[in-house]
Amino acid sequence: ESGTITSIDREAEHVQLAREACEEMEISAQRVRLIHGSPYDILQKLTDAGYDMIVVRDYSGDSADLIDQSYRVLRAGGVCVLVHALHGGKVADLAQRDEITVARRELLRNLRADRERWTCSLNGLGDGVFIAVKR
Repeated sequence: ESGTITSIDREAEHVQLAREACEEMEISAQRVRLIHGSPYDILQKLTDAGYDMIVVRDYSGDSADLIDQSYRVLRAGGVCVLVHALHGGKVADLAQRDEITVARRELLRNLRADRERWTCSLNGLGDGVFIAVKR
């Protein structure tokens, strides 16, 4: 009951919906930080080793930077969760070469290859949930 949720969203409407959902669930405003802005820009400003979990659903930036910034802000044993990791099944289909699919495929490949820093698992639940645990 002492944790804090930090949510970053580039859509102001999503931030407002999150605020309303927290109020509806009676989550104290002191336990929630809702930030409107680019997740990639804001992530760079967060405290080193200050977070237990990051959930990523925006893959529109530099994947190498996302990996490095996630690693930096997570505590040892912290978890980076990538939702919609399989992009409608396109990531597993190597014939799919659109920009978004290729970028997600590269991000997952880079995380899995970085065994010194991450322990990874891909779950086929829904549209795919990729979990990377900081070593």
